[in-house]
Amino acid sequence: MKEIFTKKLADKNVISENGSLVGSLKNVTVDYSTGYLQNIIVEPENSPTQQKTQRIEYNRNKQGEYVIPAHNVTSVQDHIIIS
Repeated sequence: MKEIFTKKLADKNVISENGSLVGSLKNVTVDYSTGYLQNIIVEPENSPTQQKTQRIEYNRNKQGEYVIPAHNVTSVQDHIIIS
């Protein structure tokens, strides 16, 4: 992944490759020793349509947010696309 400042990631929607809204970026985790991004933390979209049409198979933390490995991020533009 190319270099991106976390400030640029703030408040972005996270979208799956099929175009479904997964949620919004809440936080990130970084490897302290290397400085590399490890995971993105995504607050799930809670609309009834999203819950019925999309099955997300990522781990969740205690707050119910998705913990998505950084290697699943395929693009960062106006939104974040994940595989």
